[in-house]
Amino acid sequence: IPWVLYDMHGFVWEWAADCYADDAHPTSPLLDPRGPERGRERVRRGGSAVYGAASARSASRYRNPPDRGNGNLGFRIVLIEERTP
Repeated sequence: IPWVLYDMHGFVWEWAADCYADDAHPTSPLLDPRGPERGRERVRRGGSAVYGAASARSASRYRNPPDRGNGNLGFRIVLIEERTP
C-alpha cells in the first residue's frame, strides 16, 4: 500500500489526542511516538498560515489546554481502510 498524504500542512494546527510533555519525543520510539498517558495539555501539530512557513511541518509540535480552542486549531478525520489478504 503506498503512503499517501494530502493537505497536511499550513491551514490550521492539527489537534492530536496525545497528552503533551516537553521531553516526550526525544525519548519516544521512532515508530508511532506517543505522549504520556495523562497530562493537562494536548498536542497540536503542523502549524497554521498565521504562524508562517517555519511551523508548517508535521514535526512542529506545541501544546494547548483541551478546553481552549481558536480559529487556528482543527482536527483531521481519518479513515483507515482494512484489507484482507
